[in-house]
Amino acid sequence: MKLAEALLERKNLMTKIKELHGKFARAAVHDEDSTPEDDVHEIMQQLRAAFVRYNDLIIAINKTNNVVQVNGHSMMEAIARRDVLKWMFDHYNGMAEAIRERNNGMSWRNEKVPKKVIAAGLSIKDVVSVADEAAAKMRKLDGDIQAANWGNDLVS
Repeated sequence: MKLAEALLERKNLMTKIKELHGKFARAAVHDEDSTPEDDVHEIMQQLRAAFVRYNDLIIAINKTNNVVQVNGHSMMEAIARRDVLKWMFDHYNGMAEAIRERNNGMSWRNEKVPKKVIAAGLSIKDVVSVADEAAAKMRKLDGDIQAANWGNDLVS
């Protein structure tokens, strides 16, 4: 099984577990004069089996992420780097947006309300540049991670 296939199965298991949880909740408590559609004991068995498979997949995925290489680093390190780049992009993009919005909705022509100005030495262009650079690196790294996901077998 490819790493990407294991990741898809993990995602599907998460959905299945949530669905089984909902089925259990509807079947476990019902009106006194009614019979639930589903057997709670069968649902619990399905949940146990899903959690066992989920656990096995998580272990195998993590083992694989520690040995698969992406650009000279482990997959685990590449994923951490991608997460940091996404966070950087979100923050710098938000900072640029805050600068752009500095005078929105304010009537700064009114002498009682001072106009908002950008801090000395700060350029929105520089902030946007950092956000764009983080986004570009994140997209490239994400493509490399996806290629590695499909190019490597799951370690068991």
